[in-house]
Amino acid sequence: MITEQRPLGLLEKYQISKLITKCYGSVTGTALLRHNSPAPATDKEAIKTFYLNRLYPAVSRLVQKHPQLTMIVLDADKPTARFATLSSFNLAAMVNVNSNVKFWEQAVIDDIISTEVDKEFGTTFQNGPLWSLGIDTHPERPHECAISFTLHHVIGDGKSIMLFWKELLEQLKDGEMVDSSNGYQIDIMELHVIKPPQEHRNPVMPNEIKLPGTKEDELAMWQGDYEAIRDKTAQKHDTAVRTVVVDGEHWPKIVKKCKQHGVTPHAALMVACALAFAELYPDRVVRTMTPVNTRPLCDPPVPEDEMGNFFGNFFRFWRPGFSNGKSFWELAIEYQARVREGKAFAAGFANHFFGHLKNFPEDFINYWYSNWEKYPMGRAGGICVSDLGLITTKRVTSTEWQLQEIFFNQSSHMYTLALTINTISTSTAMQACVAWQRNTLDISKADRYGSLIAKYLIQCIDQ
Repeated sequence: MITEQRPLGLLEKYQISKLITKCYGSVTGTALLRHNSPAPATDKEAIKTFYLNRLYPAVSRLVQKHPQLTMIVLDADKPTARFATLSSFNLAAMVNVNSNVKFWEQAVIDDIISTEVDKEFGTTFQNGPLWSLGIDTHPERPHECAISFTLHHVIGDGKSIMLFWKELLEQLKDGEMVDSSNGYQIDIMELHVIKPPQEHRNPVMPNEIKLPGTKEDELAMWQGDYEAIRDKTAQKHDTAVRTVVVDGEHWPKIVKKCKQHGVTPHAALMVACALAFAELYPDRVVRTMTPVNTRPLCDPPVPEDEMGNFFGNFFRFWRPGFSNGKSFWELAIEYQARVREGKAFAAGFANHFFGHLKNFPEDFINYWYSNWEKYPMGRAGGICVSDLGLITTKRVTSTEWQLQEIFFNQSSHMYTLALTINTISTSTAMQACVAWQRNTLDISKADRYGSLIAKYLIQCIDQ
C-alpha cells in the first residue's frame, strides 16, 4: 500500500529533473567494514543471507525512523510530481551482492563507487524506495566487506548519507540476528508523514543574493578541458572516480594545526583544492562551490538527524596569483572569514536559482540544456567541494563491526560542474573522491589532482 504525500519542493524538483534529463545519477556512501564472523566465500545467495541476517534489525529501525527510506515519487515527469510512502517493502530486494571483488585495492574501490553513483532509480511503485545497499566481498577476506548505501538525491542530501551510516553503526548490536523466515519484509509500524521542504521551513532569506565575480568572470572561468556532448539522445552521466586518503599519520596533525590557526579542516581542504588547481592550470580562473547545511538556518532549526534536502551553496572565485605573498594558513583564515560572511545567505540558494522556474518539468529541464548555449564548453564549469566533515562514532557500541574507511561521492554534473571533490573524515583519516564526467577532462591532470590536494594538506603541517 502507498500513501500519497506532498508535492515536490524546489530542491526536490531540481534533483528529479536531473533524472529526467539523465545528467546526474545518484549519491553514495561506501564503507569498508570489518566483522568478527566470517562471511561465506563464493556463494552469492549465502553471502546475501549472511549480511541480511545481521543488517536487517538495524536497517529496520532506521526505516521506522526516517520517512525518506520509504519514499517514492509519483508522476516524476509531470506537473503533479509528488511524494508517496510505502507501508512495506522487502529489504532483500534492496540489496545487491558482488563476490570475488578486491575492494581494498584503489582501482577496484574507484570502480565500485563509480558504478554506484551512476545508478538510476526507477520512480514507480514496483521499483520500491529510492535507495539501495550494494555489498562487495572477496573470499580472501571473509571478515571484511565494502557496503555502499546509495540514494537518489531527491530523497536526501550528503548529510543524509552520513546520517544513515552514523545511525546504522550505532544500531548494529552484537549478537543481534534474524533468519529468513519473514522474507526480510519491513512493515512500517506508524504512518510516515513527509515534512515540508526547505522553502516552507522559514529559512533565513536575504533581501538580495550577490554572487561573487562578474558575468565576464563566469564565462571565462575554467569549464573543463573538452566540450560537453550537445545531443539529448547521446548524452548520459558517466562518472570517473579517483579515491584519495590522507591517513592517520597525517590527518590528526592537520586537524590539530587547524585548531591552532583558528580555522576548520574544511578551510584547509578548500585551500588545498585551490592550490592544486593552480598548479595544474596556473593561468585559469576557477570558481569553487561549497554546499552548506541549511538545517540550522531554518526557524525553528531543522533537526540535524532529519534526512532530506537542506542545503545552499557558497561560491568563491580564485584568480591566477591568488596565493602570491600569502601563506597556506593566511589563505585558510581569509577563506573561512568569507564563508562566515556568506553562510547566512546559503538558504536563499534554492529561491535564487529556481524560484523563477514556474513550470515543472519544462523550466527545470531547460535550466540544464540552456547551458549548452550559455557557456563555451556547454557546461557552467568550476569545482564543487562537498565536505561532510567528521562522522562521529562515539555512540557506537558494537564490537562485532568496525568501520575501517568510508567514502562519500556523487554523480558527475554534466552541464554544470566540471569537477567535484567529495570528502568525509573519521577521527584518524580523511577520505576524498575526485569525480568528473568521463571525456571532459585531460586525464593526466585529473589523475594528478587528488594527489596534489593530499600534498598541500600534508605540507601545511610544517607551515
